[in-house]
Amino acid sequence: LPFKPKDAACRGDEVYAVGEKGYYARVTKNSVELLFAPPGRYVTASADSGTGYVAGDRVLSYKGGAFRIIEAPSGSYMASSASGGTLALLSRDRIILVSDAGVKALPYAVSGYNDIWLSGDTILLAGRGLIEVSAGRMSSREILAGAELYAVNGYGAAGKNVLALLASGSAQ
Repeated sequence: LPFKPKDAACRGDEVYAVGEKGYYARVTKNSVELLFAPPGRYVTASADSGTGYVAGDRVLSYKGGAFRIIEAPSGSYMASSASGGTLALLSRDRIILVSDAGVKALPYAVSGYNDIWLSGDTILLAGRGLIEVSAGRMSSREILAGAELYAVNGYGAAGKNVLALLASGSAQ
């Protein structure tokens, strides 16, 4: 890529990356689409079913060659994850879910977490440990305590001196 990615997401056989100055790329086996997102400060990329998302001080979706502004509460989003037509956005203090059904702010205090992974109605948060939040049942549980984690996905989390693998709802 002709830019340094700040964040990238892989879903299926596509990679979506966002970089400085609005650079945005969609990469498949056979092509690289290099675009400029509308003006904004973007720090995270995510993707789901052929739709890419970029978020930062505003939120956009990208599909079929066009960007669309997503109505989400203003804020500085630092991580995102998309699954099943829902986009989960993580700011310094809250989780916002955006879907065709509307926008929903979850009632959890999430300061100290820096990455998010969405799968169905289950959300994993990494930062000062690893927690699982259920958006449907409005419950949460700690999976891994005391670890400084930087990134999470459906398989595990990584951080300073830690690699946690998820197996049957527990971390190892």
